[in-house]
Amino acid sequence: GGFTVLLVAVLRNAATRGLVEEIWFRLPVIGKMIASSETVRFSSSLGLMLSNHVDLVRALMISEKVARTVYFSNAIRSAAPALKEGQSLDQAFAGYDRFPKTFNALARAGSETRALPAALGQIADVQRAILEKQIETAVKLLPPVLTLLVGGFVGTFVLVIVDTIMSLNDAIY
Repeated sequence: GGFTVLLVAVLRNAATRGLVEEIWFRLPVIGKMIASSETVRFSSSLGLMLSNHVDLVRALMISEKVARTVYFSNAIRSAAPALKEGQSLDQAFAGYDRFPKTFNALARAGSETRALPAALGQIADVQRAILEKQIETAVKLLPPVLTLLVGGFVGTFVLVIVDTIMSLNDAIY
């Protein structure tokens, strides 16, 4: 119960939540899955709003609410002033390396051809396919990782028992 209360307290604080998310982002398979998931969510919502003729800056501010991580929320929030200054979408997100390269390339192409809603839909589709492959990879990696973890726990348990028996043996003699 105490661990659950501590976890909730940590995740409610923006600074500690950002730190925990940074650790998750640095994990090899999981970090890329989180980034792909956030990109799909953001691109889909922004593309949907733009296709319904919502102003880009307003759509961006609304799309900030769909971000589940502090990093993506901050990136979306900080891109709005750049868009107001006249930068394109890919330029506004150029400094954020967790957005995939396909996002920048297709956003640039969409801005140049004045087909940004279609480009954002394409980004969401591409990232969704990439996310599915990442999930398949994670599922394939799960059994060996679990086998190693269980083996480590069993090995530690055996070592503790052997150590206890040896210390009892030393105490007797």
